[in-house]
Amino acid sequence: MSRSIGTTTHEALGRAREQAGAALSTLGGTVEEVAHEVVERIEKDVPVLAERAADKAKGLLDESGTLLDHAVTAVRKDLARRIEPEPTPVAWWRWVAAGGLVAAVLAGIAYVVLSRRPQELSVNDVAEPPSTIPPTDVVGPGADAARGHR
Repeated sequence: MSRSIGTTTHEALGRAREQAGAALSTLGGTVEEVAHEVVERIEKDVPVLAERAADKAKGLLDESGTLLDHAVTAVRKDLARRIEPEPTPVAWWRWVAAGGLVAAVLAGIAYVVLSRRPQELSVNDVAEPPSTIPPTDVVGPGADAARGHR
């Protein structure tokens, strides 16, 4: 029995080797064909894919450059604001109040100056000043009797 198993085993192994050889040569031809197709596709598709990748990389580079420019500008503005802070705006009402105060002071000064000027009098209110010309006839006491006023 051992001999019949051995012979059939040898025969089976021989057939398996023949079939494996045939399968390997068929498989080898198929693998070679597939390899040629892969190489053709790579040669055809790689330049297109490389161009797409380069365009995508350029777009990303441009976008990152723009973001970097914005970030640098923001940092510069922040630094400038820290070095020289903007002056605080003065409210307009402060200027109005200061103008009103100046106007009040000027009005007070004008009132004091104008109230100290001499008052103008009308012609009717003024008495005639005494004459500085001496009278022509000087009459002494008792001269009225001598003159004939009797």
